[in-house]
Amino acid sequence: MKKFFSILAIACTVNIFAAPTLANKTFTWATDLKYPFFPKQKMSFVNGIVKNTEATALPDIDAAYSNKIRVDNLIFTLPNELCETMSACYKADLNRDKIPDYIFINIKVWNGRFAGQSDVGIFVSNPQKKYTFNAFEARHLEAEVINGKVMLIKYAYSDDNENFIRQIYTFDKAGYIRLYQAAALMVNRK
Repeated sequence: MKKFFSILAIACTVNIFAAPTLANKTFTWATDLKYPFFPKQKMSFVNGIVKNTEATALPDIDAAYSNKIRVDNLIFTLPNELCETMSACYKADLNRDKIPDYIFINIKVWNGRFAGQSDVGIFVSNPQKKYTFNAFEARHLEAEVINGKVMLIKYAYSDDNENFIRQIYTFDKAGYIRLYQAAALMVNRK
């Protein structure tokens, strides 16, 4: 029995059984994040085309789409197209190897309950002097420096479809994504 309580005490200390915290905050659009350690980058769309030539409403009227994006004289190929008015690129050293990594965000839902739902593509440098590609979908995205490392924070709806799960991700030297911490967030609906 003592062994059980010892394991329970350790598990609670490292947040395995993290108690839900209250989410009483306003989220910023993932394309409008402002952190000094996570600067927004200028993108150019390689061979971008305007798909909605007959559109009459924003956000994508006269907007180019492409899956090849140039940033800092590098060309990145993403699995899905980005829309120039609904996307952003940020630069940070996610795995602390002193080589910049690139985070591409494309917001795919602009209104309703799922406004802000985005595809996130992350190119992280690896020892072979190439980039390892990681991707996830997020309801909201943030970044934070924890223990000297830039980490991405993903918010997604939990299985109850009302509350959020807050997941913090780090990246290893090979460029692969690793879950650092996860916790439930109860939404304040006053």
